[in-house]
Amino acid sequence: MRLACLLSALAGAAAQNCRATVWADEFWGTHASFGEGEYNFWKFSNENYPMENDAVSSIEVTGRGCVALLYGGPNFDEWSATFPEGKYSLEASIQRGLHDNEVSSMRVGYGSRVAGSCKDSPGWVDQYGHSCKDYAKDGHCAGGHVLHEWVLDAEFHGPQINCCVCGGGQQGQCEDTKGWQDGFGHGCEAYPKDGKCMHNAVVHEHEYIKEDAVFRQPHRNCCVCGKV
Repeated sequence: MRLACLLSALAGAAAQNCRATVWADEFWGTHASFGEGEYNFWKFSNENYPMENDAVSSIEVTGRGCVALLYGGPNFDEWSATFPEGKYSLEASIQRGLHDNEVSSMRVGYGSRVAGSCKDSPGWVDQYGHSCKDYAKDGHCAGGHVLHEWVLDAEFHGPQINCCVCGGGQQGQCEDTKGWQDGFGHGCEAYPKDGKCMHNAVVHEHEYIKEDAVFRQPHRNCCVCGKV
C-alpha cells in the first residue's frame, strides 16, 4: 500500500514537470519536446532535439505554472514571446508575440515550485506600480527564476529580492540577523543581488564564503543564504 502511494505521488510530481512541445505546423509534422532549461540555437536544433531552425508555428506548454519563452535570435535575443501553460495555435501564438517561422532559441521554465512558506516583501512594487503578482502574470518571472534579465536593472527595485516567483521573498518565519554585515559592509540584501545566494542556499560556485572569515558566515545570518 505504501509503495502504491509512493508511486502515485511520484507520478503526480512528474506530471507537473515543465515541458514545451513546438511544431513546424499546426500541431502536426516536425516537432520536438523540451524539458526545463535553456536552449540556445545549438541546443535548440540538433540530433537530441530535432527541431528545424526558424520553423515554429505552434506550441503546447504543460506543467502547473510552467512558462516557455521563445526568441528570434540564437542566444535569447531579438524578439521574444511568452507562453504560460496551455496550447497555442499559430494564430494564438502570433497574438502572444511569436514571429512565424523565426524561432532560434527558447527557455522552458521553470515551473511554479516556489515553497509555499515563501512570502513576498509586503507592499513591494516597482517604479510602475507593478507587484510581484504582476511579474508572474506578465511572464517576467516563474518558479523562482527571472525570465527577462532586464528586470534585474536597479530601476525595477529588485523583484529578484522581493518576489518569491522571481527568486526572492522571505521563506517561512526566518528573519535576517538584525544589523548583520559582512567584512565589506554588505548586508543580506546584497547577496541575492550579487548572485551569491538564492533560494535559501549559497550558490555552488560561491561556497567559499562559508569558510572565508571576511564574509562572516552569511549562511548563518541571512535567510536567502540558508539561515533557518
